[in-house]
Amino acid sequence: MSSQAEYWNDAGGVAWVVGQEQLDSQLEPFGVLAMDAAAIHAGETVLDVGCGCGATALDLAARVGASGRVVGLDVSAPMLERARERAAGLPVDFVLGDAATHTFTPETFDVLFSRFGVMFFDDPAAAFAHLRGALEREGRVSMVVWQSIAANPWVSVPIAAVADVVEPPALGAAGEPGPFSLADPDDVAAILRGAGYADVQVRGEDMEMSVGGGLPLEAAVEFSLEHGPLRRVLSSATPDIRAAAADRVTDALSRYDGPSGVRMPAAVWIVTARRG
Repeated sequence: MSSQAEYWNDAGGVAWVVGQEQLDSQLEPFGVLAMDAAAIHAGETVLDVGCGCGATALDLAARVGASGRVVGLDVSAPMLERARERAAGLPVDFVLGDAATHTFTPETFDVLFSRFGVMFFDDPAAAFAHLRGALEREGRVSMVVWQSIAANPWVSVPIAAVADVVEPPALGAAGEPGPFSLADPDDVAAILRGAGYADVQVRGEDMEMSVGGGLPLEAAVEFSLEHGPLRRVLSSATPDIRAAAADRVTDALSRYDGPSGVRMPAAVWIVTARRG
């Protein structure tokens, strides 16, 4: 099992299940952007790569309707367990597997979709080439990935706030598995073209992200510590260190607090292509 699979089947996946409702609310607008860009039609078949707890797969199922089909693929057994609970009775299949190596029936899907699920490949070029074989000959790709850490204050601000009390979390540099591995738009386009895709487009979107889906400040801080970029470095911290971190993050996030909760700038790439 790869290190990514180990993480998402252990602490990472369990934490996501615990915070599933808030995480889904926080990330939903980004998934909608990619779904709209895909122009999904009723009756189409869609592969949801890195489907997690199933929110995007369920939204995709509503778009393709009863005549369509959605397959959600993920490496995390805990997250897929939650996904299956949520999808009971709906025409969605969930499969445990690594998108980079999973055996697909060739030319099965009209659309390859992902909301923040493709940034963790050890070898992105090989993974996308492999996934290309699962697409119909005129199949389409639509994904949303994060821009750089610097362009995403929801990440950089809490990390900077606690720099004097904990080591910064290892989030992976460009080209390394991690949430920001596809942050360079030129690299993303080159990877996809090299993997055999055509009409590759990378469009930037700047938005506001509601931390935890609109939580008030105190709850947003706790959510950030439990489910944000600091979770890994604080999971084994002493109570004193955690309290100090909470104080600093509270101060940092307070400037973003408002009537609708803590809202922070976020920047993503919407990546579209078709099978070449």
